[in-house]
Amino acid sequence: MSKPFAWSYSSLTAFETCPRRYYETRVAKTIVEPQGAPLLLGNAAHKCLELRVSRGTPIPKLIQVTATDGSTVSQSSEGWETMIKAILSKADDSTETVVERQICLDDRFCETDWFSKTAWVRGVIDLGLIKETKALLVDWKIGKRRLDSDQLQLFSALAMHVWPKLERVVTGFVWLKNNDVDKQEFTRADIPEIWERFLPRVKRMKQAFDASTWPERPSGLCKHWCPVTTCPHNGGYES
Repeated sequence: MSKPFAWSYSSLTAFETCPRRYYETRVAKTIVEPQGAPLLLGNAAHKCLELRVSRGTPIPKLIQVTATDGSTVSQSSEGWETMIKAILSKADDSTETVVERQICLDDRFCETDWFSKTAWVRGVIDLGLIKETKALLVDWKIGKRRLDSDQLQLFSALAMHVWPKLERVVTGFVWLKNNDVDKQEFTRADIPEIWERFLPRVKRMKQAFDASTWPERPSGLCKHWCPVTTCPHNGGYES
């Protein structure tokens, strides 16, 4: 029996970048996507911030990881504690604080279990402050600064489905390399427009899933950054 179709923001964008790569690495899983040092650094930074908020664990002054290929990358955490305190200062006794909160909706936009057979879309809130009709959602970012309004819109819609009293959601990326912040605000009235933006994209992904059609989509990532060496566009092509 085939696996039920479900998506997340990262899987949707991976599919749109190249259906073939998405299939090999995330559906068939015939190829393991390499976890380079930058990805591991992001995971380590997320874990440090999660423990700081949920348990009060001090943040190390330097976050450093080594990948399987021996490459090492590090990131100073200067300013992170000040930033955390500033965010948490917005909470009071009536605020629900969530950390690494998993959200999963079915195709009727009702919350369901993360591993449910009815799961349709999944997302994780790194840090959220929910207070009555207002919410602040934070997404930690360790890479190059790039505002992605689509991701912020999706997370705000997911939150408003899970917390039905919410009328206004401020979502933001916190760029950990320089402590910059990009944020946007959405209201409950924006929900229909948000889904109108996503549903056609998800429909195309579902059609590929149902038909098991995964064409290559050549891009500048092919020759040096793609692990699918059986693809003719790959620089290490193996016929």
